[in-house]
Amino acid sequence: WTFIHYPDHRQTYGTAKYFREIGYRGAFRADMAAYLEDTGAGRESVAALPMRNLDTHRMSTAGAQWAEIDAVKGRFSPARWESYKRDARYLRESMGTGPYFHYMADHGCNATPVWIAAASLLYNLAPAGDAPLLWTALLDPLLLLIAFVAIWRCFGARTALVCMTVFGANDFIMFGSNWAGATLRHDWLAYLALGAAALKRERWTLGGAFLGLAAMIRAFPAVAVGALALPALWWILDERKRRGRWPSLAEFRRGNPWLGRAWLGAAAVAAGLFLSTSLVFSFGAWADWWEKVRLLSADPHANHIGLRTLIGGWRDNQRFLLHERRYLYAAALAGFTAAVAAACRGKRPDQAAVIGLFLIPVLFYPANYYIHFIFLLPLLMTETEERIAGVWIPLTVLLLCAAQYFTVNVTPLGKHFYLATALLFSAWTVLLAALNLTAATAANEKAIRTGSKGTWMRGSPR
Repeated sequence: WTFIHYPDHRQTYGTAKYFREIGYRGAFRADMAAYLEDTGAGRESVAALPMRNLDTHRMSTAGAQWAEIDAVKGRFSPARWESYKRDARYLRESMGTGPYFHYMADHGCNATPVWIAAASLLYNLAPAGDAPLLWTALLDPLLLLIAFVAIWRCFGARTALVCMTVFGANDFIMFGSNWAGATLRHDWLAYLALGAAALKRERWTLGGAFLGLAAMIRAFPAVAVGALALPALWWILDERKRRGRWPSLAEFRRGNPWLGRAWLGAAAVAAGLFLSTSLVFSFGAWADWWEKVRLLSADPHANHIGLRTLIGGWRDNQRFLLHERRYLYAAALAGFTAAVAAACRGKRPDQAAVIGLFLIPVLFYPANYYIHFIFLLPLLMTETEERIAGVWIPLTVLLLCAAQYFTVNVTPLGKHFYLATALLFSAWTVLLAALNLTAATAANEKAIRTGSKGTWMRGSPR
């Protein structure tokens, strides 16, 4: 027993540490070449072994990829090849040869070049071993501790405690484990929390920088960066309603001083990381990552959660069902997107960023563990010493976690995650409906106070 998460390191360690040699596609081939050379095993003993072809993401066998397996060693210098064999031997012996081979059916490492670069720096500090991987595995708890302290200081103690409860109580993170002991598995979640905390403290550039960092690591948080514009767009419409004319650019900047600074922080981080990782690896590394993600999203997966799963299911006929239900899918896609945009009316920048996260399972097709971001939803409530405004938000999220109890033991796996998807979108419907109701009520009350009601948006909600 160990805190180290061997299965996760089995997919990420070799790819990150030896990315220059094997990229996103060569991990399993290098593993097989190292195994044959290290053990002296005959090819016939592993020829029929299931091994995914990472060029196509289709299942194959070792025997069908002998040419690629034979060629992979040539990408290494002699010293680096010996290092690779040593590291592969450690993971193989730690996991056992059977489980080690079993994970060759996985899709490999899918993280962006930014994550690859950070992990590569860590993994190249020392050969693979219990002590080095234990230290790198402790980075996630440290980052999360920093994130929860920031939430505590910026949003309040009760908000932080609810976020911590949801972090541990939801079942979306579970896929055979809770990923404890992995390296930088939760880093993007911590950066999202730090970004929201910085925005709450009106540290606009810092907040945008953290959101940009999260987006460059896992891509999905880019919706939080984009959602920062939504309160500003609503401000333009409300000013048009109040004044009877469109605000000037100078007026827009005065009314929304945070937007440009937050986007500047996000853009600076994104541009800097893109350029630096491209210079370290190559500009083609980003193209390879995009192709890998495209291949991964092309097929249905039992553990992926999203609107695509809700409408089309998880089985091999998903594409057919989505085509047959394309109008329903399009209506749901437009409806949830519009609801997110409307919910950002009158919200603070930090709240808009969190609301933007609702779009992750709507616009994308993420694996279940990416839905772990729901632990940030309690940031949408407002805590004061006297009371909590919007207490229905954490209650809804906690009820979602409790409802998942009844799905934990459901089999097959696809049905389990389909039920989890249904629960998530049920919670989404409740939360977005309530957020829109409160946004419309607040806007109407403001219009009454300013005497601008009905100047151009007649029939606005009362």
